[in-house]
Amino acid sequence: MEPQTDAAATGSAAPQAGTAVTGDMPSAAVTATTEQATGPAAEMSALVGAGGPVLMIIIVMSVVATAFILAKMWQFRRVSEGGARKTKRILGDAANRKDAADRLSRMKDPVARVAAVALSGVPQERAWREAEETIEPYRSHMRLLEVIAALAPLLGLLGTVLGMIDAFQALGAAQGRADPHILSNGIWEALLTTAAGLALAIPATAFVNWFDRRIERMTFHMETVLSRLFDNGSAMHLLEGDEHESRSLATPRAAE
Repeated sequence: MEPQTDAAATGSAAPQAGTAVTGDMPSAAVTATTEQATGPAAEMSALVGAGGPVLMIIIVMSVVATAFILAKMWQFRRVSEGGARKTKRILGDAANRKDAADRLSRMKDPVARVAAVALSGVPQERAWREAEETIEPYRSHMRLLEVIAALAPLLGLLGTVLGMIDAFQALGAAQGRADPHILSNGIWEALLTTAAGLALAIPATAFVNWFDRRIERMTFHMETVLSRLFDNGSAMHLLEGDEHESRSLATPRAAE
């Protein structure tokens, strides 16, 4: 009879232990999952709250700048030095103007398209106007990115100054008995906006200059091609020559 009693006691104890383990495991798993899910989001929310409205403005500007940069990069995907060189090579190698125009019209490079229009027999003024109209979309809205690049560090500095004012006001209100830990927190929160402003301004400035340089090169190649086409009266003299002969698209020449 005694072995049966021991077995019953053991059997009753095992389920209780199992129940205790299975009861604690879900709670621990839920807690760990909650901490993982809310940890980064909570930290980001705390940083945004510490930066105040100035940091929110910088974040909105960064979103706008990112969207603009991506759109411009997509727009510039067909503009390259290789396309301009290929255009000049076609103009130098083609058997005649019609052959050159046909080959250039199949290219997607803007310099090639302008050269094809010039070879199609349109008046000189029309060719220069086509070049201006081709360049203008690449110049559009560039001022927006320039303004963001200029304002971002100034807004960051403004947020820092406002944060420092609040920190030292709290120190003055405590009459020198303020907790240094609280003061240091106020200072790093104030410096947060300056870091955010610089983080936005640096890449924005770099992209502004990169886009401007690509527009300048595209304009130069168009001026060179059109000037030599109309100066020489033929498309077969563009592979060699001095590049200083090109004229500005801003002041197209009168039709001869």
